[in-house]
Amino acid sequence: MTNTKGFLNRNQLKYLVIAAMLIDHIAWAFVPTASLLGQVMHIIGRLTGPTMAYMLAEGYHYTRSVKKYAMRLGIFAVISWLPFSYFESGGIRPAFGVIYTLFLSLLAI
Repeated sequence: MTNTKGFLNRNQLKYLVIAAMLIDHIAWAFVPTASLLGQVMHIIGRLTGPTMAYMLAEGYHYTRSVKKYAMRLGIFAVISWLPFSYFESGGIRPAFGVIYTLFLSLLAI
């Protein structure tokens, strides 16, 4: 499949950003934040947020049912809350990850 419109298609961009997010999570778990390697890994990971916001807006524009799109995003936010909360604090507490921000952003659009 050739891409005549741009450098990356939507799926390639998505996989690139997922890899960037994985690099950022590996840095948080295993690399000291003050080290040069840790800083570089976190900078790479910072590509994820704006790109996911762009993908959310694209999804809103192209979806057939915004209600179903919001429902899927909301369900994923609830499912991901337990692991996120446990990783952040070592227990269950009302801490919400970026997926909730994306969900609320979709509702705001």
